[in-house]
Amino acid sequence: MTVISAFNVGGVPVIVGDSLITTSEPGVVSKPVPTAEKLPPLKQAISGFCRKVHILDNKLVVAWAGSKFRAEQLLPDLKRFIRRKGVKNQNLIDFFKNYVFRENVGKELRVLGWIVEESPRPFWWSSYGKEVFFDEEETEGSGAEGFLGFLNNRGTTASGDGFSQVEEAYVSSLATISKLLTIEARHGIPLQQGFGFCYDIVVWDKYRFKNIPSYTQLNIDFSFDTKSKSGRLNFAQPVLIYKSFGQFAEFSAVRWSDKQNANLSFSMSGLEPTIIPPVWEVPEIPKPKKPKFHSKYICVFFNVVDELGRSFIAPYCISDEAKRGDGVWLTKQGSKEGIELNTSLIEKMHAAVFGGS
Repeated sequence: MTVISAFNVGGVPVIVGDSLITTSEPGVVSKPVPTAEKLPPLKQAISGFCRKVHILDNKLVVAWAGSKFRAEQLLPDLKRFIRRKGVKNQNLIDFFKNYVFRENVGKELRVLGWIVEESPRPFWWSSYGKEVFFDEEETEGSGAEGFLGFLNNRGTTASGDGFSQVEEAYVSSLATISKLLTIEARHGIPLQQGFGFCYDIVVWDKYRFKNIPSYTQLNIDFSFDTKSKSGRLNFAQPVLIYKSFGQFAEFSAVRWSDKQNANLSFSMSGLEPTIIPPVWEVPEIPKPKKPKFHSKYICVFFNVVDELGRSFIAPYCISDEAKRGDGVWLTKQGSKEGIELNTSLIEKMHAAVFGGS
């Protein structure tokens, strides 16, 4: 069970996929998921994690849903085929039309993606047929309905200024998954539907497909007083940190103790990331590295309540190039990485939702 989605943001091709692997086999005990301190009741047991989105060529990216067993066979074969024949629409058609699984067992495998011969084209294929369908942006998996709800209705979404078209595609996609990550960490809801944990984002950027290099998600609860234009904030746990490197991704859910140590520090957990491997076998899993708080992109998910009890939620995304005085920006003192925000940002978002009252 999963969620994968091919769509565009302002004409820029994007593909997103989660990393959760579930099983319907009886007696399997679910693996712990770092984002959830306690797993909710699940429809299927969680058996592991792997990447669902794979860049097979600079001009070909695919995502898979359904049978992991079949994906392990097909995707490496497709990668080798495209390297020999070239990235062309007809070659993609020929591959899927003639493909025979070495072991024809397992459930249905569905593949969607983007291919660029002359211009980007989305496509979709199922192992239950031979035909490739082009030019329809699709979302697949058990989480498709929930994901589309967030994709089509992000609520109050904001981002920093001065983004390029490609950067806007990255941060808009990050804002889409931001609420999913938040409700997973707080309530475990996506996990109940069999999808979630770490999300990959791939965007068409400078004539090639690229993974989002890294992102950090913060959840901030903000009590805002409209009269004084000030408020009080609380960093909600956990802080989520993603990094893509080569075939792998790292994902961390960092938490901290409520009690200070004698040296005024806080004990922290989750500093050893979970490694997310590709769907195919790899000779060696790299050793995880301690996550860095600062990422290429930062998404702050605000939960704002004013003195009248009115509330709104809003993901606000920036890049690491945000400057001091912007709505949100990064700070660094020696080896300590931090973040600052301007309260006027909350005032502007509050006015956008409720008017100037």
